[in-house]
Amino acid sequence: AARLGDELLETARAKGIRYNLAVICRAMGVYARTAGTPEKAEALLEESRDLFRAMDCPWELGRTYRELALLRRDQGRADEAAVLLKDALSLFEAVGAVPDIERTHSLI
Repeated sequence: AARLGDELLETARAKGIRYNLAVICRAMGVYARTAGTPEKAEALLEESRDLFRAMDCPWELGRTYRELALLRRDQGRADEAAVLLKDALSLFEAVGAVPDIERTHSLI
């Protein structure tokens, strides 16, 4: 998974496909978090956040905030996680993403 993810990241960066790059960064950030490499997870999730923010993709940005919140919890940074979850919830509510609203509420 890591090798394939790295190849996908490289291809998306080379082709300048920002949306795909943001999605791949988030997916690989989640993978890195669950694989126990929080520094790599943080870098990838923050890159995803920055890309989705620049492209004005509120639903995708909310999903990335939620993943960053889970990373912050893993890092023992509960206050930051709570802020990220509230930000994610606001974005989901703005676009009417009911399943994501419910999932995020369960994490708060």
